[in-house]
Amino acid sequence: MTTNIVDRLHVENKAKINQTLLCEAFMVSHHPQWHWLRSQIGKEQQVDISIQFHYDNRDPLNIRNRPETGGGARLDIGCYALWVADWLGASSQYEAHGYQICRNGVDVQTSGTCWFDQGIQLHFDVSMRRSRFQQAVVQTQKGCWVIPRPFNPLAESVVWTMDSSGIADEERFVANQYERMIAAFCSQIDSGSVTDLSSSLRIAQWSDEIVKTFERRVLR
Repeated sequence: MTTNIVDRLHVENKAKINQTLLCEAFMVSHHPQWHWLRSQIGKEQQVDISIQFHYDNRDPLNIRNRPETGGGARLDIGCYALWVADWLGASSQYEAHGYQICRNGVDVQTSGTCWFDQGIQLHFDVSMRRSRFQQAVVQTQKGCWVIPRPFNPLAESVVWTMDSSGIADEERFVANQYERMIAAFCSQIDSGSVTDLSSSLRIAQWSDEIVKTFERRVLR
């Protein structure tokens, strides 16, 4: 995920000039589990989001471990944590604190907290040096929901509604988010939709702020 804001604005303007539709492939935005979750949260509620997304990739030749190809946990999977905040209503970030653990020019782990003016708080931990795991927990004053596979769901996925005793209810979905993404893109082309990268630009800007504000720890 490229985070250069100027480049993104340039690409968006070129797409509009050439009447070409351009969309970022955030496949997760097409999965019904996220649409259902957003429908459960009132617009005036404070929202606390906790994201964990990990995998183990130590191959020095892999694109994710090479700084010249945009490697690093922040760009590869950190963007999904920021996407959740955007999806649930965040539009302006006012503070961010955390740290990045870097090796060979890329962050192998980025962890921290971002605060948004819309009453949304995001805690996230993404790593390229742990066993594969992902989870999203979303809490408000009135509810708590857990998505055990938020970003790479199986053919059948589930969202758990939690209470003080554990899982109080579960909502199940059957969907292929990649197929839905392509179908939505084709539908937008047919309807003459105009390129709008505003969401991508917000996420890119927040990602850039992480680099500026998070503590950097370099491993030897």
